[in-house]
Amino acid sequence: TEDTSDICPPTLCKCGAQAQWAGEAKELDVHQGTAAYSNTKLFLTAWRKLFKESDVFNHEWVVKVDADTVFLAGRLRNWLPPAATAPLKVANCDVPIAADTPTGPLMYGSMEIINVAAARSFWTGMRDCELGIPIDHGEARFLHECAEQLKWEVWSEGAEAKSMIID
Repeated sequence: TEDTSDICPPTLCKCGAQAQWAGEAKELDVHQGTAAYSNTKLFLTAWRKLFKESDVFNHEWVVKVDADTVFLAGRLRNWLPPAATAPLKVANCDVPIAADTPTGPLMYGSMEIINVAAARSFWTGMRDCELGIPIDHGEARFLHECAEQLKWEVWSEGAEAKSMIID
């Protein structure tokens, strides 16, 4: 097997585990007739594929990054809080994005970090979230509101450590 320890240290990723998904091109939903588009359905498809086809539940953390994100996995492990058994999301934004945006700290932007308990909660509660949360506001807001509905805990030092996560 190929040594990936320089990319993703075993202490972080347990032998360099990673999953990528490139879906087929799909038309995005137009948000309320404007030029803004919602990518929520596409990301829900990706999350379902990850949960069904990977070993994601064998790890402590799940990190979702956008394709144009620079992610330095080796720096993340020492910065994260200790493993927790309760669902936990890492807030990375402490400012309102728009007038109708929930108040912070939030989990928005190019990177979302959740622990494995939150991943399990999302997997089992995803359908309830789809039924109770609008899916036309974008995937990051959907995940934030789903976490609220499922009552995940929030680790907000991520939002305060502006040098660690910048969008």
